[in-house]
Formats: sequence, structure tokens, C-alpha cells
Amino acid sequence: REYLLQRDRFIYNDLLRRFNLIINYDRRDLYLIPNSHFKDAFDYSYTGLGIYMIDGEITVVDVMPNSPSEAAGLKPGDVIMAVSNNFTRNIQVYKSLMQTPGEKVKVLIMRDGEPIIITLKVRSIM
Repeated sequence: REYLLQRDRFIYNDLLRRFNLIINYDRRDLYLIPNSHFKDAFDYSYTGLGIYMIDGEITVVDVMPNSPSEAAGLKPGDVIMAVSNNFTRNIQVYKSLMQTPGEKVKVLIMRDGEPIIITLKVRSIM
């Protein structure tokens, strides 16, 4: 059941990011206007990993329970140095390298000053 709730959240988030929301409170109207992401392909990959650029480092901020990232051993605070031998330190490149369901991705992280290689298996939310 929890997996289905997580899956549904990802589907809704991917759907809603394609629109700008306009609310007219006086008229009690709600509008969804397609934005620049409207024609993007849907992403069904799932790692359960939230990464952000913090102080110039790509840092793990969220690891969802029972996710591939948790199973691989990733933890909040880990700094991602490379994904699949790609050392560009470009967060969009790293995210795209982790978008093929079924693929095993090598992730080089720094944890407490020590380099660690983790194998992350990307799942599909469908």
C-alpha cells in the first residue's frame, strides 16, 4: 500500500509540474495553464533520492524509506562526486544518468571524508 501511495505521488508530481496554477479567489476559479514542461516525456524511473546543489556540492538531502537509494545505502549528507564514471558535477546530468529503470548505476560518494562506491538499481514506478 505504501508503495502505491509513493507511486501515485510521483505520477501526480510529474503531471502537475507541466502546468502553472492560477487561482482567482473572487470568482472561485482554478486554471491549469500548460508551461514549458508540458510536452516533456514522462519519467517513470524511481530511485527515492533527493539531491540538491548545496555550497557547490551535489548533496543527498532525502532518501525515501524502502527505496532503491535506501537499499543501496545512501544517506542524507552524502556528497555525490560521480555517477557512472561521469565526474561533471552537473546535477542535471547525474539525474539523467539515474533514469533508466532496471539499470544498475555506480555512484561515487564522499561520506565523512571517505570515498565510497555504491551500486544503485533504478526501479520503475509502474
